[in-house]
Amino acid sequence: MTELIEPEQETLPLHAPGVMEALKTLRTAAEVAQNKENEAAEEHARKTQFLRGAIVKYNNHRRQAIEQEFERRQLTWCTYGKHVKHRSEIVLILCEGSYQESCGYERGDYRTVKYSDLHNACVACRETMTKQHGRCWKARYGNEMLHFDAHQAQKNNDGYQVDRGGGWRKLVREHSWQKPYKLPEMPWENFQSLAAEWKFPPLLGLECDILDHSHQIKEEFPKTYR
Repeated sequence: MTELIEPEQETLPLHAPGVMEALKTLRTAAEVAQNKENEAAEEHARKTQFLRGAIVKYNNHRRQAIEQEFERRQLTWCTYGKHVKHRSEIVLILCEGSYQESCGYERGDYRTVKYSDLHNACVACRETMTKQHGRCWKARYGNEMLHFDAHQAQKNNDGYQVDRGGGWRKLVREHSWQKPYKLPEMPWENFQSLAAEWKFPPLLGLECDILDHSHQIKEEFPKTYR
């Protein structure tokens, strides 16, 4: 049987007439297309930046308008009961005590947590605190006694003062477990819900942005009421 031999494929010589010119033409066309794509991307980035600036401006003006509404209504945040109340109903209270919480692997262990926190409290919350003041009870785990105390506090130019029964004294951190004294902020969700209740237009954002929730809280909450 005669063996069939496939003919070799014909290759174009590197320096064949017209090849280099054809390659240059194709390269030029590719560079033009790439430049147009880059220009389109830059134009999109400029438009996005302009839109983002407009949105930030809108959100800032919206926040200022809500601040003004807080001022007009003379409202503030009851940090203990987690609701909005008129400022005339609010007093500053220092809550101190301890509680137990589960911890460890699969929450199979427990620990005792001590706290000393400032709160804006409305009339109803203050009455609840007063009834519970001085309360002690045996911990669920172990033989430790837990407790709750509520003391009247006030703010002045030098910080906070508290009356634990022996007169007004400057409130300072005395133990390493104590956190810096400051009022809790109004949760972002509550602030936005209140704005919606007052018929304010919604907050805006770009879909392409990954929004930092903590930044929104800081940006959107009226600084006057922290």
